Amino acid sequence: MSYETKKDDKVQVYSIVEDCASAGYRPIIHSKELWETTLPNAFTHYMKKHRKKNVKLSKHSEGGMVVPFEVRDDPEKGRGLYATADIPKGTQVWTSSHFHHFKREQDFLAFLQYLPHNVQCDVILWTYPEADSTTEVAIPFDEGVYMNDGGPGSSRNNVDSQTVALRDIKAGEELMQDYTEFIDLENEVKWFAKLRQRAFGNYAYTQQGAPPNLKKEENRPESHLFETLLHDSATVTGHMPNEADLAIWNVLFGLSILLIICFTKFKRGRGQGLSIFSSNKVHGY
Repeated sequence: MSYETKKDDKVQVYSIVEDCASAGYRPIIHSKELWETTLPNAFTHYMKKHRKKNVKLSKHSEGGMVVPFEVRDDPEKGRGLYATADIPKGTQVWTSSHFHHFKREQDFLAFLQYLPHNVQCDVILWTYPEADSTTEVAIPFDEGVYMNDGGPGSSRNNVDSQTVALRDIKAGEELMQDYTEFIDLENEVKWFAKLRQRAFGNYAYTQQGAPPNLKKEENRPESHLFETLLHDSATVTGHMPNEADLAIWNVLFGLSILLIICFTKFKRGRGQGLSIFSSNKVHGY
């Protein structure tokens, strides 16, 4: 699929990405240029042309992450935020200086068109439906987007929904929240759900690592592929699979493989003395 760009009043305008995999998207750790220039400029163009307002985002240095941090790219979990100094309990970790809501699809798309396709994909990935709203989505335009989900009630969560440290955090620890405290997994914003589905498929808001449609399934271990299938159910149910779910799915998965083996051997053996539980080889083996 090809994607086009054009000039509109000397401003670069891009077509809206539909499938991030075919657009060549890969998750990267962005430089400060994204936060200080690319996103603020796109927001300013959008507000002036489509909302007729001269509104700008706060400067990158004014808020956002307010503790020492770095962004790392873990091979399994993907991008995440890590403390580079000890953070005492009760410390404000992040402020909403660069936070913005979109209530209408046309506004969100109007903003996206001022961003390169790889950045569009990240913005779609970072945007989420706020709790108690079926019409609005929200996104912070700073490195706070890299803060991952620890899961409901998990001891890995060390930052609360108000982005305050829940406990003393040691340097080197990943900063994590419980996404269910501020993301509505039960009630979708329909227009955004469709847009996100087109871009990333069934990729749960609470899921870490690269979206499934960006991975080469044939090169992934069977266990990782199976884990992706399980996590994708969270998109529909709002429930991240637990150990019991995994055990049940493993049994069903094993039975499916067994049935496939039986059927294959039966066809190759032309139905002559099939017995996969004995040492006798059937015809053709």
